[in-house]
Amino acid sequence: PINSAQAEGEPFIAPDGSYLLFSRDMDLYVTFLQKDGLWTEPLPLGPGINTRAYELCPQVSADGRYLFFLSSRTGENAAFWVEAGFLEEMRKTAHLPSASGVLQDALETGGVAAGQARAKELLAAPDRFRFDEAALNALGYRHLQAGRRAEAILVLEIGAAAFPNSW
Repeated sequence: PINSAQAEGEPFIAPDGSYLLFSRDMDLYVTFLQKDGLWTEPLPLGPGINTRAYELCPQVSADGRYLFFLSSRTGENAAFWVEAGFLEEMRKTAHLPSASGVLQDALETGGVAAGQARAKELLAAPDRFRFDEAALNALGYRHLQAGRRAEAILVLEIGAAAFPNSW
């Protein structure tokens, strides 16, 4: 949800009101207005924009072609811009359930066996879920850090299967 307990700010709403860009914990996110009047779960803009540095103040040009933002990726705060077409691509899958969230729910409620069953469903119907490589990696590493090795391996294997060119 938006207005979470995390540090959020610098909102930019699209001129037509169809999406909202904002910063959360120094990364940039987008949420889309759905037909039912509710907003989608906020999505990070991804590794092409979000880095280990700070990203703030998202704005889209009046013609909708460019996303401008501030980043400290060079060691100093500087303005950056990218083509904004990727936002429309994100809109297409924003309403889908997160694969990492679905997998985490299965692991929490039914353990590794339930996670393995759910993983098969995820990979068998990838068009029914939103796969986010960074989210899967983060989930895998959280399980690893918590000493849940079987869960970590399962999550990271799903990431490798969903994003084979990254491994």
